[in-house]
Amino acid sequence: MRIWLFAIVLVLWGNLLHPLIGSTAILPGGSWPFVVAGAALVVVSLFAARALGLDAATLGLRPAGAFRGFLIGAFAGAFVATSAVAIMRGIVPALIGQPVIYEPLSRVAAGDLSTHIAFFLPFGAVIPEEFAFRGTLLGGLLARYGVRTAVGRRVRALARDGRLLHGHEHYDAGRSDRSGHRRRVRGPFRRRRHHGGPAGDHRFALDHYRGPLGVQCGHPRWAPLSEDRLKLGIDLDDVMAICSVPYLRRFAQEFNVELPDETQIGWHLLSQREGGTGYDTVVPGLERVTPEQRDQFRIRLYDSTFFAELEVYKDCPVVLERLVAAGHELYFITARAERRRYITETWLREKGIFDHAKAVHLKPMGDFRPEYPRGRYDPAGSADYKVRLAKELELDAFCEDDVVISQTLAKAGVRVFLFDQPWNREVKGDRITRVAGWTDLAQHLDLS
Repeated sequence: MRIWLFAIVLVLWGNLLHPLIGSTAILPGGSWPFVVAGAALVVVSLFAARALGLDAATLGLRPAGAFRGFLIGAFAGAFVATSAVAIMRGIVPALIGQPVIYEPLSRVAAGDLSTHIAFFLPFGAVIPEEFAFRGTLLGGLLARYGVRTAVGRRVRALARDGRLLHGHEHYDAGRSDRSGHRRRVRGPFRRRRHHGGPAGDHRFALDHYRGPLGVQCGHPRWAPLSEDRLKLGIDLDDVMAICSVPYLRRFAQEFNVELPDETQIGWHLLSQREGGTGYDTVVPGLERVTPEQRDQFRIRLYDSTFFAELEVYKDCPVVLERLVAAGHELYFITARAERRRYITETWLREKGIFDHAKAVHLKPMGDFRPEYPRGRYDPAGSADYKVRLAKELELDAFCEDDVVISQTLAKAGVRVFLFDQPWNREVKGDRITRVAGWTDLAQHLDLS
């Protein structure tokens, strides 16, 4: 009975750990919270082993043969890793005609990767898992049931646990062909056959993500991209998700300020505090809120369940579905921090739009301007990030609402579908097309 209680603890541990601290790591187990959690799991496993009457030999902790075992494991691991890299970098791309990219690695510097391999991965994932599964769980099952039954039940416990501490990796495994759904796009939005030189490993890559949501199998009717189809970047907040109105409601409640009619609520109300353009005549009470207080409020709110509670814009899911059906390739690109990937992708899945995206990009950890106050929205930094991604992904167009970002994208040569909002009414440009919403976008792209 005790061994099954321990198995239940492992299942709960593995399924609760990632929702709680998964956002702290880009790579599996790659953060101090995972190391602390791993140490706690080792302690729990040792206490369980003691309660089960297991000795050091049963747990695989015998000094005799330890060095020999280490050498065998090191050589075997190096051989398997080298073979896997050679296959994934050489053989598989030749078979499928495109590179295979584990996308989180593109956001990790070489030094950070070395630290991850040498420290975080062993202490945040491998060693705790060995103690828990190969040590205590397997030892307890062997003592009670024998070899065959013990190994089978250990494997089932691992499966239920969702690969403890390694994170749940979901990936875009390529899209199945869907012929017969070609639709030509009008005028300036027609995809060009050539976009210039290659954009590194991003072009036509398989995008892999660490996340809690299982396997992202891809859209069931994905068609190969052709010159008649667009690669679209799509912003999240205030393009797909209704963000400004609930944010400002919370802000008004927190600081006891008065908001105008809801149709005119927007980020421009806050920007007037910094611009000195008569904010007190628009938002009474805002003059009492310092920039530091606003920064702290933003951090607290974004660290809460705020993003999980947002509503999706009407017609957004339907139009996204039609875009994919017409063969357009969609990339969800938000300036939210990478550590908010779990809550972001959970929301996308709950709204039924996660699988429409070829990839979901969040702003990488460490991608910020040091001189900019922590917690304050940095439109210029976010614009640079999105322009960089637009070039790497060779996007044809970008759906955006932010003033600075839309103007920067347009100057960089990317056509912008500017989703009409109270704060961007004055934005104009040769490459900027204003749309009233998702239905209007569908009309511009000639979706029937």
